[in-house]
Parts: sequence; C-alpha cells; structure tokens
Amino acid sequence: HRLQRPLQFGNDMQCFALSEANGGAADGQPSMLGAILGPGAGGGYCVHGRLVSGYNGIAGEWGHWSVPAHLLERHGLPLLDCGCGLRGCVERYIAGGGVAMLHRHLGGDPADASIVIERAHQGDALAMRALQIHLDLLGHTLAAVVLALVSFLGTTAFILMFRRRGRGDDEAVTAPAEPMRSDPHAAGEKPCWKPFCPYWRRCC
Repeated sequence: HRLQRPLQFGNDMQCFALSEANGGAADGQPSMLGAILGPGAGGGYCVHGRLVSGYNGIAGEWGHWSVPAHLLERHGLPLLDCGCGLRGCVERYIAGGGVAMLHRHLGGDPADASIVIERAHQGDALAMRALQIHLDLLGHTLAAVVLALVSFLGTTAFILMFRRRGRGDDEAVTAPAEPMRSDPHAAGEKPCWKPFCPYWRRCC
C-alpha cells in the first residue's frame, strides 16, 4: 500500500532475463531468452521487453528438459532423480555438481567441480573425460534450446550467464553474431579445458 502501485515477483533467472531485455544485451530485441547456468539451470523469456511467465510460471525453465536417452546410453549414465519430482532433468547433469557427479561416476574421488577442472588442466585423463561428457551434454542441450527458440518462436536473442557458487563474478555471454571458427583442435592443438568456454572448445 505504501508504494501505491502493483508489485510482481520473479526468481533470479526471470529477473536476469527482464534486465537484459531492458537496457541489457538484448535491449530492443523483439524476443529473447536469458539463460543461467550455475548451481541450477534455467532462465526467463521476454517478448518486447515484457517477461512471459507462462500458464504455470515456468516459461524458460530449460533446465528441466530431459536428457536424451541416446546421450545417457552413449556415456553409460544413470537416470537421476531431480528435486522437481521428475527424473533425468538436464540440470542434474550439467549444473552445480554435474561435473563432480560425472567424475565420481567414472570412478574418481568425490572432488568438487573446481578441483576436477584443475586436474583436467594438468592433464588428468579421468578429469578430462568427465569434462568431455559434461560438454557433450551441455552442447546438445543448448543446441536443442536454440533450435526450439528459433524454429518455433522466432527468438532473436539468446543471453547466457555463468554463475559460480559463492563468487561475485557472474559473466553474461551473448551468442556471437559471426560464425564460430573451425575447431583448432582438429589440427592437433592442445584442447581447452576452460570450465565454460563460450566457443565450446573452439578457443584461441
């Protein structure tokens, strides 16, 4: 009553999308998805600068799409329960402790993601394999999200933010307008094991 105006509430991912659609990287775009990958995986969807929450308030929640069965089979992964009540949600595999879970699944010790990534930088084969699987799952998921956005909704902007737990260094990455460079690793260059390379290992 003190403000004398209506109030609306949204989660962090919805507010992130709304801010990027109004004065941010997607300002002026007809439609956009703001996606966050960190302790969780989700996002918000905006049309002409206004947040679209959907009938049940979860529009843009791409983290609760199911991992395709062929990917689980390819990597011999278990079907994990999700806190949302479903099973096999991509969030369980690519967000938060996904890297650590994959490392344990391959027979590694219960190290957290930062340690697994550091070991991969040092050439540890098991850690490198865990990151390979993680990138495969993440790449397929984001490709499916973008395909759905462009093919069915005609979305014009996709903003991805990486959030690291307990650190104040969130980073937003705008999908590049120019085509990605050809894979330098095909020429035998040393692989990149940056935790979230925006070029999906196609870096310098």
